[in-house]
Amino acid sequence: MLIPLLVLGALFALLGLIYRGAMPEGTKKVVVKPVPKPVKPAPSYETLKGQYMQMLTGGVKTLEGFNPGKYRGSAAAVEKELNVFQAWAIFLDEADRYPLSVEERATVAKVANGFSALQRREFPAMRAEWARGLRASLSRFKVIASCSGDRSQFLHVICPPQAGQEGMNRTAMELQGETAARLRFARIQFTFTDGFTVTAPVKPTKEAPPPDSKLIFWREKSYEPITWEPESPAVDPTSKSDSGE
Repeated sequence: MLIPLLVLGALFALLGLIYRGAMPEGTKKVVVKPVPKPVKPAPSYETLKGQYMQMLTGGVKTLEGFNPGKYRGSAAAVEKELNVFQAWAIFLDEADRYPLSVEERATVAKVANGFSALQRREFPAMRAEWARGLRASLSRFKVIASCSGDRSQFLHVICPPQAGQEGMNRTAMELQGETAARLRFARIQFTFTDGFTVTAPVKPTKEAPPPDSKLIFWREKSYEPITWEPESPAVDPTSKSDSGE
């Protein structure tokens, strides 16, 4: 077995010598270099501004075709609506980056005022719907969740004796997340198994919730107001304050 392997190795070595001898002198090995891909130029400031205004115009259609029913039926659906408001607040916050004409600023104001009015209408319904979803998710522990206040800004949670320690822990976990704060509840009232009731601030933020019409985005456990403020907030003068206080 060893002899054939030695013969095979010698044969390959001989073929290599023949190949090198067959190449003409001075012949250089051709190295094919990859062709660099063309670098696209960065979009101009005017192009970016045009794209922004085009997307902003789409905001008018979003407002006109807004369907609240899409965000009902569960706590998760309400959270999706929260994310819609979050995304538009961040987008509107970009307006000050561009030198806008009077007409363009009027478009921004129209969209900002539209979302301000929409939030004011939606937040009370969103809070009530989220409380119903919370109650449904904790139903096996017999935990009760409901809202009160003229704008459903107060959340009431009752943990009966049947809830047990597991039910209380699960309830605390649900309420210590960010959703209750993002929904701008003013406070949470807990009633425990022994009938003891305590009113607690809404965590994880230590700030008072902004009015429902206020355009803000949630960042790092804090309410961040947008730099663009609607010039004339669309609030019904006959209605009560949307702060809920």
